[in-house]
Amino acid sequence: MVEVHPDPDRALSDARQQLDFQSFARLHSRVQALLSSLSPPIDQEAR
Repeated sequence: MVEVHPDPDRALSDARQQLDFQSFARLHSRVQALLSSLSPPIDQEAR
């Protein structure tokens, strides 16, 4: 689970573990790149 908030410093709880939208977008891009490099694709393994 990843917590995302537009302004983590002003979040009512767990501010220190939240990502802002820009940081989440970077993380998402990196995870997508990692997943696309796996063989077979992770979503097809369970089938």
